[in-house]
Amino acid sequence: MSLRQIQVQAERSRHGELQAVCDKFNVDRARISIDAHTDQCLCLMTVPSGQTGHILSELTRRLGPPEEETYFVAVLPVEASVPRLQEPSQGDSQRTAREELVEDVSALARLDRNFILFVILSSIIATLGLLADDATVVIGAMVISPLLGPALSLSLGVVLSDIKLLKEGAVAEGMGLLLAIGVGYAVAAALPGYDPEMSAQIQARTTPNIFHLVLALGSGFAGALSLTGGASSTLVGVMVAVALLVPANVVGVGIASANPSTITGATLLLLANLMGVIIAASLAFRYKRLHPDNWRQVLAAKGSVRAVTLIIATVLLLTAVPMTRVTLTTVGELRLRAQVDRLVHDVVAEYGWGVSGVVVDARADPPLVHLQVQVPERPSTERIEDFRRAVRTLIDRPIRLAITATRVEVWREIAP
Repeated sequence: MSLRQIQVQAERSRHGELQAVCDKFNVDRARISIDAHTDQCLCLMTVPSGQTGHILSELTRRLGPPEEETYFVAVLPVEASVPRLQEPSQGDSQRTAREELVEDVSALARLDRNFILFVILSSIIATLGLLADDATVVIGAMVISPLLGPALSLSLGVVLSDIKLLKEGAVAEGMGLLLAIGVGYAVAAALPGYDPEMSAQIQARTTPNIFHLVLALGSGFAGALSLTGGASSTLVGVMVAVALLVPANVVGVGIASANPSTITGATLLLLANLMGVIIAASLAFRYKRLHPDNWRQVLAAKGSVRAVTLIIATVLLLTAVPMTRVTLTTVGELRLRAQVDRLVHDVVAEYGWGVSGVVVDARADPPLVHLQVQVPERPSTERIEDFRRAVRTLIDRPIRLAITATRVEVWREIAP
């Protein structure tokens, strides 16, 4: 069982309040001592980690807000105890205290030398993986990327109305994403000759759909739960599931190759992932009953938090519209492709030809179907037009049909 030792140093007159807190939470391992020389009392409580947040909230309620600096509280992890304490019969034993959570998240959003170095290294690795079209390298870069931490810090700052935490997350996330875009641009510019449209890894991040947004929401919720539950190792899976780094690198590659569609698509995916993570993480923190410590903090941060929340929700809605349109287009392409594959092969076989490829572009109006057929000899214009009418008759919607016929010679080996 995870344990915490809470150390409280307060004025001697607060002895009764400290004893009342110990009694309220049935703290068996508690000791209150008074120093006659300093006129201070010291309270030591060893409790399950799940009770830490509730006890700290009660201490704040009884002793006053921390800003008054009339007391000092320290929370320390307990590696082991003899005898071993029993698991609590009820309550959320895995709930991390608010103060511990703020410290953990703040550490993830610290804009220091290590943060910058990890962004640069992971961006170099990710961009090389994108250009080489190597999914393994790209996933490796996602694991070491530090960009998820600032997003969670921003979410927690919104929930707790903590302006300091909110600013830390926003600045670190903004600087990290700009740095990732810059590194992606530099690497792509230093290796000219690469076409973004030839890499499946890049193309996968330039056509975002609504499923990417759903994935971001689920991953953000899971990431916040992993922090509040003390299972921060789960963050590795979240980093891979919803990468903030790689779309930023793709934006840089698009700028280096002067490809507007790559820039637009990757930017849309990046914004959707970021907003989705922030909103879902905020909901998860609310679900774990995290709230501001005092009403003064809420009033001081009310305007800023409301503005940030409004901006995040607006950006999320703006990105959801084109992503929904892309999703509907993709579904339309898949349905039309399935219909063409199911019906056209029989018609082609009747003409003695073979199908080598089918390309469907549902974004065109009407949709474009490009059939690539293999023929033993060059067909006449009348025969091609007859084939075109036969195909259009089978498909129950208006289409533009393009046909590419490739002559194929068939050789048969004759045994002597």
